[in-house]
This record gives sequence, C-alpha cells and structure tokens, in this order.
Amino acid sequence: MNEKYSVLFMRDDTKVHRFRISPMWLKLLIWLQLILVITASLGFYAGYNYWKQNAALQSERIDLQRELRATQVQLERLENIEQILQSNDPEELQALFGTMSIEDSSKEKPSVDLSALLATEDVQLVSVENVMLKPADDATIRVSFDINNLDASKTIDGIAVLSLIGRDGQIFPINADSKDLKFTISRFKKVVASFSPPETMALKDMYALRIAISAENKTVLKDLFPIESILQ
Repeated sequence: MNEKYSVLFMRDDTKVHRFRISPMWLKLLIWLQLILVITASLGFYAGYNYWKQNAALQSERIDLQRELRATQVQLERLENIEQILQSNDPEELQALFGTMSIEDSSKEKPSVDLSALLATEDVQLVSVENVMLKPADDATIRVSFDINNLDASKTIDGIAVLSLIGRDGQIFPINADSKDLKFTISRFKKVVASFSPPETMALKDMYALRIAISAENKTVLKDLFPIESILQ
C-alpha cells in the first residue's frame, strides 16, 4: 500500500482543506530547494572570483601603461642623443659632450657629467604629462603641464622645480612664481607658469626642460623633456 502524507489547511471561517502528498513529491521538493541553494552559492563564488581576477587585471594594465609612458620618454631621449651622434657634426657633438675634444678624446675628459645631468627619478607617486612651452607676446615663456596623483587614496602637497638644460650642459633655473608651482592634489592639477628666458642663450638652443617634483620632503619625480618636442 502506497503511503501518503496528509496536509491540512485550516481557517476559522472556512472548511478544512485536506491534501494528500506522496513522499516522493515531498522529497523532490526538498532536493529542489537544496539544489537551488547550492547553485546560488556556486554562482556567488564564481562571480566573486571573476571580480577579483578583473581587479587584478585592471591594476596590471595601469602598471603596464605607466611603464609604457616611461619607456616612451626614455626612448625619445635616446633617439635625440642617437641623432646627434650619427650626425657627426662637430658642433653638435661638442655641445653634447661639453669641452671634450672630438679629435683626441683620450687625452681630455668631458666637463659635464652626463649620467648626473640626464638622471631621472620616479617613486611612482605622481606623473607629469602634456608638457608644453610657448613664447608669449611679452617676451616671456609660458610653461604648462599636468600633475597626476598616482595614489588616489591620499592628498599630495608639493612643488615643482623647473630648469632649462643647455646643449653644453649648463643648467638655467627657472624663476617662476612659486605660487604657480605649488600644488595640493587628490587626483590631478594643471600647472601654468610664466618665466623670462635666459639672457645668454636662446630657447631654441636649449636641449631640454627639467621638471623636478618635491613632496613629502623628498624628490618624488625628476624627468627631462626635449625642447623640440614640447615647444609650441
């Protein structure tokens, strides 16, 4: 004889309703609920893992983009030096290596330390982009660039120190208004400042603009930007 369960539905104002359910259907209902719970748990676990993998890929993509920008700047700098070396122009080579004799370089040493002059620093705290130099009508030079905060979790206070590097290795500090060069950023800031060009050398004869960013009582970024690539 087949066993069945009786289910009674009772209300005060209606008759009692009675349903007979086979144990097989009751077991099937319980198993169906268990399957739904397990499926939902597996779906949540898979979604969480995919989210973590996507976050890791996004972080890796940002790091690769940062390294690519740094590599492009370094490549551009090396290409400029390579063009000078391949030109075999004595004046260009003399300007690049200072007072070192081109005819007999073994007897004289260059007066300019290129490793120190072209050295860069980057602690991955800020980045500088969209650097431009533009002569103004009042005989001054307008410099502009974007400073980006690479650590969005905190605000960074600092100042930009600018200088021009001559082809002969001379360094010309830029005396711009310090108020224009100071910054407090949580994401990014556009810096715009004006300065008078050096009296002893034309801007077109300069080699590069050097930007040094100081924050947290240390230099967090120092980089060179060839004049020919940023002059408007």
